[in-house]
Amino acid sequence: METVPTPSHYGDWEPSTPRTISVWKVHGKLKVKNIGLVADGYGFEDTPDSEWISGGFNTKGPRAAALAREACFFHWGFAADPEEMTPEARLVFLNVLAYMKQFDGHRPLQKKVTRHRKWAPLYARYLRTKTSVQYAERLLDLKILERHEYDADRVRAYLTQNLDFVWRGPDRRYTVDEDAKAMGWPNNSVELLAECLRRWTAGKDVERARRLLRRYTGRKFEDLASWRRWFEENRERLYFSDTAGFRFFVAP
Repeated sequence: METVPTPSHYGDWEPSTPRTISVWKVHGKLKVKNIGLVADGYGFEDTPDSEWISGGFNTKGPRAAALAREACFFHWGFAADPEEMTPEARLVFLNVLAYMKQFDGHRPLQKKVTRHRKWAPLYARYLRTKTSVQYAERLLDLKILERHEYDADRVRAYLTQNLDFVWRGPDRRYTVDEDAKAMGWPNNSVELLAECLRRWTAGKDVERARRLLRRYTGRKFEDLASWRRWFEENRERLYFSDTAGFRFFVAP
């Protein structure tokens, strides 16, 4: 491993990125100039069958995935042919082949239908120039933009502070779920569902609880008993996925 300066543009994506990062070398100067490929790293681990393994220098950001797995698919993003790899990179490449054999026949649990919530604060940068404001208006809740007077820094700060409650609303814009905030639990926490059931049982915030349960599970039970039975049967296998539609799923 080597310690090198962090690419300057990484801070635009994640301000908390350290000034130096630890890296390993995959290849030197290539015989033929080529460009690798990274995958969207935000939300890559949204499902139990996916794992983010390593980034790589890229024009995107520190979480963009150069090495990652989803079910039986492995993403190897580096461009070098094996003959141009470093000795350790060749070993990693061989290790990938051996590692992936155990996932033969697996199929992805979910299909990606939207981007992860961490993109929401990044979209605020479209407010910095007049020519790109229209993109921010397509992607972000207009009420949030108006409340913060279309100020990019204020909108980004607000969405970052409320990231636990961000979701993509019915109009397909990213917004903050005030119902979840009122319950006091992040919308991707199983405890939110438990809190909804506790309040419904106590006769408090029944309509809000019902809305949240339906919003984040896709189920449409009418009575409390059915909700409680479903929750108790599946609680240990529930997981939340932003990229599969901002809702809970039951793992196999």
